[in-house]
Amino acid sequence: MEFKFSNFGLSSMLFIVVLAQLLFVAADNEVKGEKKMLTFKQGTNVELDCSKDPIANGVYVWKKDEQTLSNNDKIRIEMGKLFITKGTDDQAGNYTCNIKQDNKTVYTREFEVTTEPYAKLHKYVNVVEEEKLKIECTVYGKPTPHVQWKVNDTLYPASSGRVNLLEDTERKVPNAVLILDSAVRGDKGQYSCIAINPKNQLNMTADITVYVKGKFDALWPFLGIVAEVVILCAIILIYEKKRNNNAELEESDTDQSPDQKNTPDHGKDSVRHRK
Repeated sequence: MEFKFSNFGLSSMLFIVVLAQLLFVAADNEVKGEKKMLTFKQGTNVELDCSKDPIANGVYVWKKDEQTLSNNDKIRIEMGKLFITKGTDDQAGNYTCNIKQDNKTVYTREFEVTTEPYAKLHKYVNVVEEEKLKIECTVYGKPTPHVQWKVNDTLYPASSGRVNLLEDTERKVPNAVLILDSAVRGDKGQYSCIAINPKNQLNMTADITVYVKGKFDALWPFLGIVAEVVILCAIILIYEKKRNNNAELEESDTDQSPDQKNTPDHGKDSVRHRK
């Protein structure tokens, strides 16, 4: 029994020594908390919180990309909490919460903040056969989203065959512009622009319907109108010609010479000459 008690007492003493060493190291060196990932939708409010971290009587210092932060129209700091109002891509980045004691950093927690990807397309586009089809996808997000296209159930993560994917030079987004140099009838259908957050694979899809018209499709309605005008003019000419002919016949029937008219006096003169 005494042997067991002695072992227990020795183990307790060793545990206390090790714990004291750990506390000494923790007090002398900076402790780092687990890094947190956070993704928000643009235009929404964001909250970063390290107030629950176990450091008493600490002074909180917040930084973004190594720049010390203070309150402004977008950011509000309340001790261990940082609030972002209606966040945009500009508010995405690497945030650090430093807790200091006696001007010495004793605790640090990092936050990697990204925005949800955003993609937008028009509802439809018309292109004439054999002309170039160009579709521009408006893409936002930080980090810059990866863009893929889906054309009638065929996925294009990069340029392939007739489908060329180019960079949006204004926003510096690769693959955001789709080009077909010469459209054909079979190119009609649904096209999808897929924007993907490379950090967590969150994605957003925008759709557009493509219509391909034949080269002479616009000519047929014009020819139909011309044919209608020609037929209408022909009908008018035929009608006018027929009416003029009827008028001439009526005039010829009523316009007789005086010598051919049978009057009562003319009959009497004939009788007198016979006597």
